[in-house]
Amino acid sequence: LHYDKPVGELKEGDLFGEMSCMSFYPRSATCVAGPEGVECLEILRSVLDFIRSNAKAAYKERIEKNYRERTLALALQSIPIFAGLPPEAADAIRPRIELASFSPDAPIYDEGAEPDAFYLIRMGFVKISRRRPGGEVVLQYLGPGQHFGEVGLITGGARLASATALDN
Repeated sequence: LHYDKPVGELKEGDLFGEMSCMSFYPRSATCVAGPEGVECLEILRSVLDFIRSNAKAAYKERIEKNYRERTLALALQSIPIFAGLPPEAADAIRPRIELASFSPDAPIYDEGAEPDAFYLIRMGFVKISRRRPGGEVVLQYLGPGQHFGEVGLITGGARLASATALDN
C-alpha cells in the first residue's frame, strides 16, 4: 500500500491493531498520524487479553464490528473477483457476509461437497487437501488474508478438495 493512497482513515474513538494483537500475526497495514498529529491510548496485549476475558458483550461486539467493517472493505478491494465492484454492489453484499469460526482440525468443507460459500481467512491457517489412494495430499496451506472456495462457486459442481482448519 502506498502512503499517498490510504485505504482508510480513523477518527476519534476508533480502535485499531486489536486483531493483530490478539492473533499474534503480523500487522496487515501501516498507520500514519495525520498532519495535525494524533494522541493514542496504547493497550498492551496482556491488558487486552484481560479485557477480552472479562469484558461485557457490548465491548466484544464493538471489536467484532470494527474488524468486520475493516476486513470487508479491504477484502472487497483486494480480492480480484471483487475488485472494481461499484460501491452500491459492495454495499449490497456486505450484509450477506458471515463471520464463521472453526475449531482446530475441524473440516470447513469436504472434497466432493456442493460449493456453498467463499472464505477469507481472518485468523489461523487452513489446509487444502485431496484424498488419494494411500492417504491425503496437501495442496496448499493458507493463512490470514488469503481466500479459498471461489473456484467451486464459479465453475459449479462438487468441491475438488477438502479444506480443514489448522488453528484459530
